[in-house]
Amino acid sequence: SESWSTKPLSVDEFARVREYITRYNVQFALVDAGGRMLVDPQTIELSREYTYDINASAGSPAEQELIQRELRHDMQAAILRRLDVALRPKS
Repeated sequence: SESWSTKPLSVDEFARVREYITRYNVQFALVDAGGRMLVDPQTIELSREYTYDINASAGSPAEQELIQRELRHDMQAAILRRLDVALRPKS
């Protein structure tokens, strides 16, 4: 499963949001065709902080989409690394 959250990280003197943090959580496990657990359930959380410029707000949704794409890519790599370690033959 996966979940996303974006929350304000800092505000200016006028209580306007200046920075946000986007968090991406993935919970996963690996089970073989026979139902045997190969990798126990685990959670990975990645996050990115970014500034919000009220004068350039048109770019903010595009920036958030880019951040989400980058987080998905980083998450895929993190999951593959964990699977590689877990499934590596024991010496």
